[in-house]
Amino acid sequence: MRAGRPAGSGAWRRRVPAAPLVALAMLAPSVAVAREAGWTIERWRWAGAAGARIAIESAHGDVRVRGAATDEVEVTAVLQHAEGDPLRLEVRVDDSGPTLRIGVAAGAAGGGETVETAEMRRRRADLVVMVPSGVPLLVRTVDGRLEVKGLVAAVDAASRGGAIVLQVGGEVHARSEWGAVEVVLEAGAGPRPATIETLTGDVLVWLPREADVTATVESRGEITTDYSLAIERDPLDDRLKRATARIGAGGIPLHVQSNRGNVRLLRSP
Repeated sequence: MRAGRPAGSGAWRRRVPAAPLVALAMLAPSVAVAREAGWTIERWRWAGAAGARIAIESAHGDVRVRGAATDEVEVTAVLQHAEGDPLRLEVRVDDSGPTLRIGVAAGAAGGGETVETAEMRRRRADLVVMVPSGVPLLVRTVDGRLEVKGLVAAVDAASRGGAIVLQVGGEVHARSEWGAVEVVLEAGAGPRPATIETLTGDVLVWLPREADVTATVESRGEITTDYSLAIERDPLDDRLKRATARIGAGGIPLHVQSNRGNVRLLRSP
């Protein structure tokens, strides 16, 4: 297990917004630690072998994953702490097994007892992770945004309330309670099986123009599609709709299920 350590030294100064730092900030030229307006901003980096599978878990911010033609994984994190925060977030990487595990943990910062303020609870760690495009991936967040783009391997993505955005060509499992889910299924070798589930979050799925898919949709929300659907209503719950569509030659299963979210199934432009 490797705990995160700042990389490099020097001064990196940026005004700290209330919202998460954007991806461009996380990909800016390296520097380790800066202090401004009562906040400490720490930049952390790690690079190493991917392993047979990659698992990323964070309850403290956004996770953005990008697939690339590489054999290595590169992790870039921006960690923000308010002045006097009794806890410190750190990135931990475990490369001891076949699955490379990347996580964010909170530990005591030391310095005696401190009353935690609302400002301190805004601590966060936002991750950008470059991975080989062909390695299977599992990602978990709580309320942070979850993005995965450029992978052709299987992706398993779940969040409690954060938005999920996937643009991939492999098999997909995506789950969110109240966060919105958008999935762009890339053409490439053709879409793979996909299962998308939410409780109240809306779902948007983009299919390749030449897709051969058998789609099933269940929701109490609105269902909008570019395709012909056969819709049935549950005899015990008139709001619950079950729709099926044979797209192209059919065959590849796509299942979307939402309790109350709206579902859109559209053809990519």
